[in-house]
Amino acid sequence: KALSELLGIPPEELVGEKCYKVFHNEKTFPSFCPMKTSFKTKEAEAVEVFEPHLGRWISVLGTPLFDDENNVKGVVHVVRDITERKEAEEALKENEARFSLLMHQSPSVIELYDLDGLQIKVNEAYETLWGFPASHTVNKFNVLKSKEVEDTGLMYYVKKAYSGEAVTVPEYSFDPTGATEAQGKGRIRWLSTRIYPLKDNAGKVKNIVITHEDITERKKAEEFLKETKTFLDNIIQSAADAIITVDLDDRITSFSPSAETMFGFKADEMIGKSILKIYPEELKEERKNLVKKRLKGSQLDRVRTKRIRKDGTTIDITLSLALLKDANNKPIGIVGISHDITQHMEAERELKKAYENLIELDRMKGEFLQNVSHELRTPLTSMIATIGLLKEKIKDEKIHKIIELNESSTWKLNRLVGDLLEFGTIERNVKELKLAPVNIEDLISEILEFYQLSANEKQINVTFSAKENIPPVIIDRAAICTVVSNLLNNAIKFNKEGGKVEVKASIKNNQIEVSIEDTGIGIHQKN
Repeated sequence: KALSELLGIPPEELVGEKCYKVFHNEKTFPSFCPMKTSFKTKEAEAVEVFEPHLGRWISVLGTPLFDDENNVKGVVHVVRDITERKEAEEALKENEARFSLLMHQSPSVIELYDLDGLQIKVNEAYETLWGFPASHTVNKFNVLKSKEVEDTGLMYYVKKAYSGEAVTVPEYSFDPTGATEAQGKGRIRWLSTRIYPLKDNAGKVKNIVITHEDITERKKAEEFLKETKTFLDNIIQSAADAIITVDLDDRITSFSPSAETMFGFKADEMIGKSILKIYPEELKEERKNLVKKRLKGSQLDRVRTKRIRKDGTTIDITLSLALLKDANNKPIGIVGISHDITQHMEAERELKKAYENLIELDRMKGEFLQNVSHELRTPLTSMIATIGLLKEKIKDEKIHKIIELNESSTWKLNRLVGDLLEFGTIERNVKELKLAPVNIEDLISEILEFYQLSANEKQINVTFSAKENIPPVIIDRAAICTVVSNLLNNAIKFNKEGGKVEVKASIKNNQIEVSIEDTGIGIHQKN
């Protein structure tokens, strides 16, 4: 009944049906079939598989049934619907992947602790914050035993998180150089911290997560503003990069001398005007998004963008944004630092263009090698054949030696041309196949005719046989010719005087097989 409900087929219709048809909607046993395997191994076999026609995951356990002589006479199938389990596993994998992605991509520092207070995982931002590798503290530092955590007043919040409460820690300064922390190279940081409990489905705390935002720079900026506005003005006036400050409505409140030089406007032309005046039309929306992110605390440092000068020309810059806050830590504006990278970008474009030109020259060189090699091979083939005929006809010993010398040199040149062709292919790291129907018997006959003179010199008997009427095959004629030629050349070159070379062509498993067998030294096993 359960199987009938799973498959959606009445019990009376299941009896007598092939198992692979009702389970797998196949016309024969699938490769993973446990029944087929059980018949061979005489052991129980199990498989988990998704069946598209059912839209379900199923688990199939095949247990063999034996007769009195211990022969398998049948297999009992136990089928279970495991769809919910698989979906739960997949959901768990997705959640784990999302958490790992969050850990990896988050600009905030993230630390994961177990129930005993041991730090078990941190992200890259953690290493950046403290200036030492994660291995210094992971599986070593215990937050519940840290003197620094206790002295800083964090222990109260850590314990609240372990009790199941998410807490926000007041901003504080932390020094990671104590006995229970890794050596932080004196990096005392101001932090904004939140601590969350991670709970299971029953609401039981399994871990806690501590996240930090490094607010040291903001704290330094606040202190800096408190100490002296004059000092800040001096920096703005003397900075090489353009420094522009705006209020929260994007009206310009200061425009440094370097900004005047970079953008071509005088400060009195820009004070009180919208910063969007130097923004290209298509980037004005970008400005709004950047400001929103910065106001939310996102780090915006050296973002590549474009600006418009007074004369209408466009320049490439990197832009860094920082919040300006009053003594009460309330945002009052934004300072933007622009660095002109126009020349750098032009250099990048020139370098890219030069690289593209180099690639094109390399391609042209490869084509030249291929063309020259092909043009040389045709006359070389005729020369080799002609020299072979001369050797047969001319009996004068001195002239015969000259002809042999010419033949040897011509063969060397032929091999060099072949090497050039192969070099061009290897250098381009690509083999362009030119596929067309080819009669394999005719091709092999042509190759044998080319090497017949070499075989005759060593009195080697070369034969060719095709067991069947082989139809034309779609191949790259030149590539197959090279392979067969190389094998045949070796079979003759490393054969003994009076040896044999047998070339055979046949059809096996709906494929054409060409084999070359000789009486030479053969090819070593490792090659």
